[in-house]
Amino acid sequence: MRKPVPEHNADADTRALVPAISSLRAAAKRIDTRAVRGRITRAIGTLVHAVLPDTRIGELCLLEDPRTGLSLEAEVIGLSGDGVLLTPIGDLVGLSSRAEVVATGRMREVPVGGDLLGRVIDSRCRPLDGKGEIKTVETRPLHGRAPNPMTRRMIERPFPLGVRVLDGLLT
Repeated sequence: MRKPVPEHNADADTRALVPAISSLRAAAKRIDTRAVRGRITRAIGTLVHAVLPDTRIGELCLLEDPRTGLSLEAEVIGLSGDGVLLTPIGDLVGLSSRAEVVATGRMREVPVGGDLLGRVIDSRCRPLDGKGEIKTVETRPLHGRAPNPMTRRMIERPFPLGVRVLDGLLT
């Protein structure tokens, strides 16, 4: 024998969802989905000057060249009005004056975790030791606040490096 199905009031469910849906719609309207884009005005050595509004120091940008297909990360290191000073993270060879700068809204982060122990990596945390991919899930901001030295615990066990000058500074 089948159990009776309890009555369901769809109208009550709908009425309960209306405020949540309205709130989500209002939040979605406030999101700016346009990519902030700019143009390179000058590239000298390892510095790239560009016009790019609404960026901040430390923000990652992409240098995208439609002519060569080159896409390269760069970090904002200086501001002047709508002008920004970028330092590329990689080689500028192939970048043309038609390249666009796209603000990502992200700051540089680095992976952290046990998988990094004993590994040899480059400045972008890519493995150089031939031991395969580094599988870390957690990341931390590259530029963080320094801890207050007056609130940390006392060092109970020094970590000897074998270099007396450094060992003296670390205790």
